[in-house]
Amino acid sequence: LGETKYTISVYPEKLLNAPKVSIAKKTLNTGGKNLSVNVVSVNLLAPNTSLHVELAKNTLGSVGSLATIAKAHNAQVAINGNYFDAYSSSSYRTVYNGLVMNGERVKVFDAKFSVFYVLKDGNVGILPGAKFMELFNEGSVQEAIQVGPLLVMNGAVTVDPIAEGFSSHKILSSPGARSAIGILPNRQLVFVTTAGATVQQLASVMKQLGAVD
Repeated sequence: LGETKYTISVYPEKLLNAPKVSIAKKTLNTGGKNLSVNVVSVNLLAPNTSLHVELAKNTLGSVGSLATIAKAHNAQVAINGNYFDAYSSSSYRTVYNGLVMNGERVKVFDAKFSVFYVLKDGNVGILPGAKFMELFNEGSVQEAIQVGPLLVMNGAVTVDPIAEGFSSHKILSSPGARSAIGILPNRQLVFVTTAGATVQQLASVMKQLGAVD
């Protein structure tokens, strides 16, 4: 009479009982430079684990410390994301790129910049903006934040900020404080921060940590 095919993911049993969150400090060498790297690992297979995009004061254009935003939403782990008008004296700080919160798009997505997304079934991924919008239009996206530049894709370093539309020396060449999110196999994530790194060095860090994307 017909058939329906389902894809069932299979994960190592040890991950189901692994800690939800673990924290480590590592020293990694990138092109002859040693970087001190903070790594927060998140096990998405742990019970009652979910990811959400949140705003300062629950209002688009507002600002607040990361710690304050995390506390307001009872977050165990938090990382900054997107780009906004950080240097304005205005009470409203423009958010430049796309956001999806609770399945609703609240900011328009740029076709070039990369997007970290969470599906309604809990799976996560990273896609260029144009490809992400195809996925969003299918109705399966729960949360998403447009970030970038893309560092690693399918396990290979793929840094090309100019192609994504970046022009600032802070992104193209200068070292600075950096944060990144990486997807490892078996629904494992790493939230990473380091200082004094170029974007190219950050990409090397993420690959060494085992990030697929």
